[in-house]
Amino acid sequence: MIGILKRFWRDELGGFTPGFLFFFLAVIVVFGMAMNVKGTRIQKKRIEGVAQAIALELVRGINNPHITREDAVERAFRTGWFASGANLDVGVAAMRSGTSSPSPKTLVLEDVTSLKYGRYDPDTLAFIEDSASTEAVMVEMEFSKVTGHQLLHRFYTGLDPKYDLSVRAVAQSYVPDCSRYGIFGNDLVRVHGRLEMGANTCLRANRRTDLQSGIDADRDATISVVSQDRMLSSGFNRISPRSLEYRTLRRSEFYDFDRIFDGFVSGSPSVFKPTFVLAPTVRVLDAHAELPISRNRNYYLLDQAQIPSGQIVHIMNCRDERTVRFRGGDYVDIVVLSDCPVEILGQANLVSGVLMVNNSESRSIYFRGNASIGDAGQACSDTAGMTVWSAGQIAVQEDLVVNGGHLISGRLNRDPISDPFNPDPSVNLEPDINPSTNAWISVGKRAFLHGSSLTAHMGVITYARTVVTPCPDRNSGNRYFRPHFRVGLI
Repeated sequence: MIGILKRFWRDELGGFTPGFLFFFLAVIVVFGMAMNVKGTRIQKKRIEGVAQAIALELVRGINNPHITREDAVERAFRTGWFASGANLDVGVAAMRSGTSSPSPKTLVLEDVTSLKYGRYDPDTLAFIEDSASTEAVMVEMEFSKVTGHQLLHRFYTGLDPKYDLSVRAVAQSYVPDCSRYGIFGNDLVRVHGRLEMGANTCLRANRRTDLQSGIDADRDATISVVSQDRMLSSGFNRISPRSLEYRTLRRSEFYDFDRIFDGFVSGSPSVFKPTFVLAPTVRVLDAHAELPISRNRNYYLLDQAQIPSGQIVHIMNCRDERTVRFRGGDYVDIVVLSDCPVEILGQANLVSGVLMVNNSESRSIYFRGNASIGDAGQACSDTAGMTVWSAGQIAVQEDLVVNGGHLISGRLNRDPISDPFNPDPSVNLEPDINPSTNAWISVGKRAFLHGSSLTAHMGVITYARTVVTPCPDRNSGNRYFRPHFRVGLI
């Protein structure tokens, strides 16, 4: 065998045979082609990474209320440039600049074929273009003869040194199903009565969960706890395995009470905007000077006529620890900001709008008797909904019925230096600033939540039967949620 191999690669005079030369050239060609394939894959991965970096930064930017869309695009360009390794070679960089380093307003996307805004359905992989939407963006990068930017093979160029490649990355702003409908307590969730949960609803506590009666949870509902030993329940064994989710990372979808409150006080809300039209001015209501006082001298009495629709009303100057009492009537499309505690009588219906109370004491919002929030006929409408947010406790004396509403207790403020705008759910956020130990939601009897949720910095307690049902469309509802973002290739 060795003799045959020797005769194959050398002739009788000791020179290389033609057969060996052909074999050697073939090996070099195959090796070069293999290196081309490997190099192409590496290059494709880098370009995919650049496209995804641009898309993710862009969808974050267009959902940031503090910057313009143009600024968001500029930031996305810079992110893509750095993601490319700051390499300006064709086929590696996402953009080029007329200067030696990127600077605002000079970056151009030569290798990005298009930026598209729209909506994305992850189940069908369908991207629906809509220039006015901030839900999703698609970044397309095409390297071809048509665009005039083909990629170059880095090794063997004997056949064709250029090749085509196209990449599409989609980034989406979304709210997890578990964040829209349900009960959320940072420290505790306790339900004394029977708990009934519909599909895509959620019950979540970051420390302790105490379910003291029977549980009837849909298989697509989620009961999220830190660990099994942090959950107490007489109905624990009846929970579907799919319903119980153990979780170690704290995630909060709501934040910045102070910034939202101050935005309304200034008359220029930016973070949280109601869908109805607001008057351009803020009416300051001096409670001590303008409102009558009850016979027992404990309450300022407020009528529905004093809170006109579409008008921001700021209630101030409550003396002698008096509470503002909302008397009977339908409160529609209201924006009420109160520096005083608020009591709402059972005949008062908070139909739509915003009520924020900047008071962190116990019972800073107290529903005397039964509480009715929202409109049953408009519970899942994008143009309806009622948000009730208190820096302190929200207490309901008897039954609570919420249709398309959201009750939040606690400031839930974040450190503006460490976390000015951090929508990445994989990163732990900074601790709350000035948390209130009174930030509880308590319901004296039954609670019925349809297309609604309860969120408290400390915890949520209901003392009787609790029913949570979702909207037919999981994306419905005029609520304020902290967006999450994801990116992928299609």
